[in-house]
Amino acid sequence: SFQATITSRLENVTGDDTTYDLTGAIWTEYKDQGNDLSNGTFTAPVDGNYQFEAMIRLLDIASSHDRVQVILVTSNKNYILTELHAGHVGADSSGNRYALTCMKQCWIDASDAAYLTVRVDAGSKVVDIVETDTEFAGSLIC
Repeated sequence: SFQATITSRLENVTGDDTTYDLTGAIWTEYKDQGNDLSNGTFTAPVDGNYQFEAMIRLLDIASSHDRVQVILVTSNKNYILTELHAGHVGADSSGNRYALTCMKQCWIDASDAAYLTVRVDAGSKVVDIVETDTEFAGSLIC
């Protein structure tokens, strides 16, 4: 099992239909039981059903943005964890920000990888991912 958070704000990473991979040396691990998380990419130690959880805090969502997606990318399949469409995306009372919490159980083969991506569409590339509230966690269920 693992649990990690983003170490610093990622500025202007999406908003113009750009899919941003949440990988790289941007993560701090709180827990990594088998050293299976590296730079935001989890590599399964064994075949099994894994549960993944994500909390993504986005900042600077504008009224022109019409879709937000958080996707779990795995070697077997990509899973849309959260998707908001026009009418649910745009300025809110808390400073144009959203906290998206999602969870998914999925089958992962040994040595296969899993990581998160974020995509915001139909506006300008101004959306930030906030460090203190963005987390990624996972564990083997069975």
